[in-house]
Amino acid sequence: MDKSKVTFRSGSLFPFQFQYFAILLSIFSLLLLIGYPFFSPLALIPALIIFTGSFGLEILPEEKRYRTFNSILFIKKGQWKSYSDIEKIYVTTSSRSQKVYTRVTEGPTIRNEYYNAYMKFADGNKEFLQSNKHKGALIKNLQKLSDRFGLEITDHTE
Repeated sequence: MDKSKVTFRSGSLFPFQFQYFAILLSIFSLLLLIGYPFFSPLALIPALIIFTGSFGLEILPEEKRYRTFNSILFIKKGQWKSYSDIEKIYVTTSSRSQKVYTRVTEGPTIRNEYYNAYMKFADGNKEFLQSNKHKGALIKNLQKLSDRFGLEITDHTE
């Protein structure tokens, strides 16, 4: 494996509901293995696709290139872009709201504050890194990337 390549996985391509469905598919695949082993891959392959689906950022510092990628079954797809320098890693805040309907037309609205991390390149391009409800956990996840490039994590949340 190339030591100069930096890969930062941001999250899963599929929401948690799909993850639960993939667990059920895996169990079903194991049960099929007992009675009908030839049909077992029919349930296992979609489960593996859901489990391995992720997105993130990959950087080749020696070549000064990066790409945002989508990965399924560990196969990454994304367009490579050139950069001159990485300016900074910074954290911003955003709020998300979700209306939960307990009846047909009424229900509470749940609001959460999220912390979002971005990497800014010298040419002005910004790439999303990760999002988390807890700022401390987000900064901890970014620390390895920050140390690798010798960048300080700038906090724009206050």
